[in-house]
Amino acid sequence: MLGLPGAFAGTGYLTGTILLFLSCYFSTQGLMLLSRSAVKANVYPSSFYTVAHAAVPQYTILIDAAVSLKCFGVAT
Repeated sequence: MLGLPGAFAGTGYLTGTILLFLSCYFSTQGLMLLSRSAVKANVYPSSFYTVAHAAVPQYTILIDAAVSLKCFGVAT
């Protein structure tokens, strides 16, 4: 949230708004895909770990590492 004013200052109001809504759209699509995958695999609670373990158990650690790396990138 603190990087948002800097992003708007660098790109302008129109481009910043478009990028913000585009980011919201893709985030929503990712969560919808996660929930649909959990329902299809009959796995509850729906988390990346449980869905990955149900779909490809041998790559669960790799998927956890990718999610951790993504969260670290968002936080910095």
